[in-house]
Amino acid sequence: MSQTQKVMDFVSEKWDREIVPQLTTYIKIPNKSPMFDADWAEHGYMDEAMSLIETWVREQPIAGMTVERIQLPGRTPLLFIDIPGKGDDVVL
Repeated sequence: MSQTQKVMDFVSEKWDREIVPQLTTYIKIPNKSPMFDADWAEHGYMDEAMSLIETWVREQPIAGMTVERIQLPGRTPLLFIDIPGKGDDVVL
């Protein structure tokens, strides 16, 4: 089996086994942008959606990955994910 086929099989299996169920759960959350839900913080859907995403990200076995959830008062949450590179070149 070629390396390309191995990668395609891995991605396809991961998509079907993990990502589709997470997306299915995610779209059931009636989360809306603050422009369409003035009481978004009180409703808690944004927090529920972010918690779902954060949990999934933290479960991924990526070496050196750090995850930080940032929430300023009155603002929507931000999930900051850092995955260190393996090379010595500067990318950003």
